Amino acid sequence: MKDRDHASVVDVMHRGVITCPGESSALTAAQVMAAHRIHCVVINGGDGRPRLVTDAEIAEAIYDEHLETLRADELSRPSPLLRPEDTVAFALERMHEDRMSHAIVVGPSLRLLGVISILDLVEWMLRDFRKTPQDDQGSAGCPSTSAERTLKP
Repeated sequence: MKDRDHASVVDVMHRGVITCPGESSALTAAQVMAAHRIHCVVINGGDGRPRLVTDAEIAEAIYDEHLETLRADELSRPSPLLRPEDTVAFALERMHEDRMSHAIVVGPSLRLLGVISILDLVEWMLRDFRKTPQDDQGSAGCPSTSAERTLKP
């Protein structure tokens, strides 16, 4: 198992940040996410602190039929802010406590450096696991091919 108490956020994060102005519509934020095939976009908050709109907020706005009427900053949520030198354990703790699937990595003066997600952390943890013959069958009973994913009558 990897040592999450010593590994740094910089080793796991995605460098670069896709942003959207807070005054943009929530629909625009959704379009930016879809165009880049990402699960969140950073919103430049009015108070100078970056915030996030994730696919969960977009889905909720679609369900509530507010995607075209809300601004991105109205849909956004405060995000955990991490430094590149923070540990992976600290990132997990912050994201868990804040119930967020993503966190923003910042440098001095809140300069945007990257984004880290729970999936990034899971993928990082799994890099050391070796593939076994049963993985070809689908691990833990999970289907490994699209044909196996279809429902059988």
